[in-house]
Amino acid sequence: MPDEEEWEQETGMKFSLSIFIKVYKVVSALLFTISRNFEVLYQDPFIGLIDDGEFKSILKHKGLNVGSEDQVVRAFHLWL
Repeated sequence: MPDEEEWEQETGMKFSLSIFIKVYKVVSALLFTISRNFEVLYQDPFIGLIDDGEFKSILKHKGLNVGSEDQVVRAFHLWL
């Protein structure tokens, strides 16, 4: 497998994994924050802007802070 310099010379492109890692960390932090504050945020209309993969991740999050099943149903309704 070519190293970074060989890759750049062969393809003319620079490859940087650090950008992906930084974006992933930001998304992870946002999803964590939403999960921890779900009891407050489930009624917020912004929830409809979350894509299906992110919404599933929030609902599956082990730290999801939900007071009742009705909150999840309401959030799902707003998301649709």
